[in-house]
Amino acid sequence: MQTTRPCWPDRLYTPTPAHAPPIGEPMRSLLRHRLDDLERRLLDMSQTIDVLLRESAGDSASGWTARDSVPRSRTVETALSEVRTALARFEDGSYGLCGTCGAPIEPERLASRPQVLRCRFCEQQG
Repeated sequence: MQTTRPCWPDRLYTPTPAHAPPIGEPMRSLLRHRLDDLERRLLDMSQTIDVLLRESAGDSASGWTARDSVPRSRTVETALSEVRTALARFEDGSYGLCGTCGAPIEPERLASRPQVLRCRFCEQQG
């Protein structure tokens, strides 16, 4: 049986129980809460854009265009996709493991951003 070797340099990677990611129902609940929040924000943005488009149709001097909100909505859509992917990884048992090298994702990284999909080393590698 061949084991996958993590991409971390040997001096940084020591698999110990203390290194295990904080996985469990609290993390899953946090991800579901973030998913609900992001879906609500995206819906609010969409409704706001609709209102602004209707208002700007009658007032061409406003200077606002739908393009002004696209970067924000893409950011929310990206975050939404990441959270959905993280929840799917919970279901298939791969949550907390780097999607690139398979090593455990640093616990502090998961704690600060539970939807993260790669370890710090792989993220820095691009």
